[in-house]
Amino acid sequence: MSCCLAPGAPSAVGANAVRAAYTGIFQAIDIDLTFEVAEVNVVSGDWAFLRSTSHGTVRILANGAQLARYGFSSALPSAWQAAVSHRRTERV
Repeated sequence: MSCCLAPGAPSAVGANAVRAAYTGIFQAIDIDLTFEVAEVNVVSGDWAFLRSTSHGTVRILANGAQLARYGFSSALPSAWQAAVSHRRTERV
């Protein structure tokens, strides 16, 4: 089972829901990131957890704003959350 836990949004659970969530996210932002994987913990055949850090930039497509740091965190600027929410609303 897969899941996406984006800030300010309901959890997306299952492959189709995760695909839809990421489609909306990547319609709202342009990313240039490098990820460093710190840990992978395989719990069972169906569950695994990954801990990582990332650095790079994210550009909000709706307004061109650029963020120097990126992470899925509720502490992200409201512009990012508004851009993702706007794209989610357009799909409904």
